[in-house]
Amino acid sequence: LQMLSSLNQAIEGHDPEQLEAIIAPVDLDDEMYLRVQLRAADSVLAESDKPLDLSADLEMEVDDVRDALRNLGLSRLSVALRFDADGAPREVRPLA
Repeated sequence: LQMLSSLNQAIEGHDPEQLEAIIAPVDLDDEMYLRVQLRAADSVLAESDKPLDLSADLEMEVDDVRDALRNLGLSRLSVALRFDADGAPREVRPLA
């Protein structure tokens, strides 16, 4: 819920149709998280990380986040292989 709250605040004042959300795992201090990066064109508006249980099904975790983002009005959703150490998404592709 904290993830959605912070992303919802970042969406305010923007047309959700013009925003893109990228979902991917990220390694922070040897802990894995599922990150959502909210972008307007080439600018990052917000990022939110959710602890990722390594025994969890990553596809199901991504599907849950995708559904929640759609409920916020976002339709341009992508997944990436990962976020690198600089926070840039790698191997981005549209999420069906």
